[in-house]
Amino acid sequence: MKNFLHIILVIVFLSLTSFATTATAQPETFSIDADHTHVSFTVKRFGFADTLAVFPTSSGTIMIDEDNPENSSVIAKVKTPDVWSGLKAREDAINGKGFLNTEKYPEITFVSSAVVLNAQDNKRANVTGDLTLLGQTRPVNFDVVLNRIGPDITKKKTKAIGFSMTAVIKRSDFGNTTAAKFIGDDVGIVIETIAHLNAEH
Repeated sequence: MKNFLHIILVIVFLSLTSFATTATAQPETFSIDADHTHVSFTVKRFGFADTLAVFPTSSGTIMIDEDNPENSSVIAKVKTPDVWSGLKAREDAINGKGFLNTEKYPEITFVSSAVVLNAQDNKRANVTGDLTLLGQTRPVNFDVVLNRIGPDITKKKTKAIGFSMTAVIKRSDFGNTTAAKFIGDDVGIVIETIAHLNAEH
């Protein structure tokens, strides 16, 4: 009987220990994979159609707290001179002083300040933060979808996390009104990103 009680106590102890370990999992830091991250934007041209361009060079870190997702955060930046639109003349215009003025402002940065989970879908969240563009910082809200957390077989099964993010900003909020009669004020932002767990984890 004593042996039986001893076994029961051991099982209970191990169960509680396992639960405590799970409940206190440490936040993890992931580095944005520039090779698999696409930051694009669209803007209406002459009212006919949206013109799309992509910033291919990005970097940053994403801190994920799986137990308390609202404690998660992101710091990211893109290099603006690398913008690609499929037409060199358009890229030259985007880089010029009338639009992104990339010689003076070679980066766009985003630093999150709050994460609010969607009450109906635990894979969606609203991420608020400060976007710095053209030397001006404004609050921006991103609608974020968590696509997957798991091993990336292309990176020796390193833990990875993938997100889709969308937002709409007004370029006039950042002081840009060039060709306002012809180029739209609303700028749609779409980000597809994969980040990998840092080696120290």
